[in-house]
Amino acid sequence: MRVGRVASPKTQVPYDFYELGLCPRAAGVRDKPANLGEILESERFHDAPFRLEAVVNSTCRPLCGPDAAPLQLARVVTYPAPAELAHDPKASAAGAPLHDKLKALIADGYYINLRTDNMPGMYVPEGIPDASLLAQGKLSPKQRGFPLGWAVAKDADLDAAAPLTPGPDDVYFLKNHVTLWVEYHALDPTPGDPGPLQHVRIISLYLTAESIDGGIPECTAAAAAEGGRPVPSQRLDVEEAWLLYSVKWVPTDRRWANRWDSILALTQEDDRMNWAGIINSFSITCALGFIVGVILLKAVRNDIYVLDAQLDEELQDATNVPWKLLAGDVFRPPARARALAILYGSGVQILAISAVQIGVAVAGFYSPSNRGAFLSSSLILYGLFGSVASYHAVLFYRSVVGHQRLKSLIVATGLLVPGILFAVFLVDNFALWGAGSVSDRDSRPSSLADDGSPSPEMARPLARLEAAGGSCAAPH
Repeated sequence: MRVGRVASPKTQVPYDFYELGLCPRAAGVRDKPANLGEILESERFHDAPFRLEAVVNSTCRPLCGPDAAPLQLARVVTYPAPAELAHDPKASAAGAPLHDKLKALIADGYYINLRTDNMPGMYVPEGIPDASLLAQGKLSPKQRGFPLGWAVAKDADLDAAAPLTPGPDDVYFLKNHVTLWVEYHALDPTPGDPGPLQHVRIISLYLTAESIDGGIPECTAAAAAEGGRPVPSQRLDVEEAWLLYSVKWVPTDRRWANRWDSILALTQEDDRMNWAGIINSFSITCALGFIVGVILLKAVRNDIYVLDAQLDEELQDATNVPWKLLAGDVFRPPARARALAILYGSGVQILAISAVQIGVAVAGFYSPSNRGAFLSSSLILYGLFGSVASYHAVLFYRSVVGHQRLKSLIVATGLLVPGILFAVFLVDNFALWGAGSVSDRDSRPSSLADDGSPSPEMARPLARLEAAGGSCAAPH
């Protein structure tokens, strides 16, 4: 089980889960190895504090370990939070109570991303009243990760919708109980295999989150209750709160090869939005092209009319001088021919990369399970296609100016646009670093101990996987 970044669609500033102070980072926790694309997209995943046993349900376990204590919401923490929504901006820099930091994150709509067996945890906001809905494939959520909590206006009903812009006077609640709904497909027994193991494959992961005021007894009672709200929700303006989770395994007939279909499938609304975007883009392109054509035609006609009035009528009829003078103005070398040639070559480079990437994507070589592959390959192609940019820049420059200083033009083509992009990325990275969005944790695989051997946390699952022949296995 992996936990990813805590991100928000509002701020675009992700945070590391273990930097929020919800759970201490255990000694055996390591980062999952990531490729270049995942690093640039901030898709870094770590070992999660959740403990999953194959096809074994569990209810109301402490999130941070079996011996974990309640989360102390009043303790002072110093990690950054969105400054514009922090209730005390001065305390935000020097330290503030944890519940104030969580309120700022909840106000910005932050989500916690989870993943198991390379499948993202999809959040079901309305809950899952019956596990048969999963088996029948009737759920198709699109939100990845579960929210930290929600806010309602002061003195409002508990079930009221969250305000669009939560403020310091609203009442904040913490979603302190998350349920992991793991769909699995049972494989047929291997002929001649008398082992007591059931071979299964994980198909999907769904998440539901609740707010329960109380500890394990209250959570267990809420899980056993039929309908209604057995316990009040967990408010943030208290001294402590329990963080709990439950795991429910649900069998399904869906195959492992088709497990991404429900996530990638487009709804009718998505399909309409895509077609609307295509039609709008085509219409805008045609309209702008028509406007530019009309402006150019009018400008050419005016220039010909002015030149026509200045020349002798007899000379004009004999040699068509106005048009020749206008042609000289059109084909005169531009004032900044080098800059134009560099931008032209970079544009051809990006166009070539786009054509290759579209062809590879249409051919089906990119898999959603191979995260970061598209961005990684784009960066590699950008470096390889630098020769294409230099060639077309030189070709354009020679056609309008000549053969002067072509070597310096090649060097400038390889440095100007990439240098600007690198500077922008560097500034953005420093801004995120200043906001506390960058973690410098060790990136060694979590399945290895310091001496390179399997860690104690992974020894038992590895032994069970070896006995199962490489599949996820559980006792009958």
